Amino acid sequence: MRYEASALKEFRAAKGSLSDFAAVRQCKDPCVFTVLFEDTTALLGLFFAFLGLTAAAYFDRPERDGVASILIGVILAATAMLLARESKALLIGKGALPHVQHEIMAAVSGAPDVERVNDMTTVHLGPDQIVVALSLEFKDDRSTADIEDCVERVEAKLKKCRSDIVAIFVKPQTSAAWRERRAQLSN
Repeated sequence: MRYEASALKEFRAAKGSLSDFAAVRQCKDPCVFTVLFEDTTALLGLFFAFLGLTAAAYFDRPERDGVASILIGVILAATAMLLARESKALLIGKGALPHVQHEIMAAVSGAPDVERVNDMTTVHLGPDQIVVALSLEFKDDRSTADIEDCVERVEAKLKKCRSDIVAIFVKPQTSAAWRERRAQLSN
């Protein structure tokens, strides 16, 4: 039981000012929330088992132990559903946190040859691996070589800014072409 309490204490220290639920939702490492859920479930199970056994012995009503067992089963089922939901989000591709997306947008928007950022998609491959896909509109008077140089500078800047970015895909695209493509996809 000492390990369960210490895991919860470490999680609470690491989450900062976020609520427990928000911290779990933002966590990209399945090991963290799996250990947290498992340990919390173990503590709750022990608590309800104690209550059930104590109530059964004190009131001489063994069905109270059965009720406690059912409650423990409900807790286990709820924990399994929460773990499945969080793991599914990581398996199908969870986007980067909003503050990470803002960092990326700020870094890209400041590039001298970039007219505007049409769209950005981020996907976590693992706890510390982000893939970034960008649709960028470049200034009209730029040559292909200028655009290639700009893309290389953007990639270098992003990787320097965020060490967890492992791949960057840039699609040069005018705003009109981007809007047309978005309209096609939404139909």
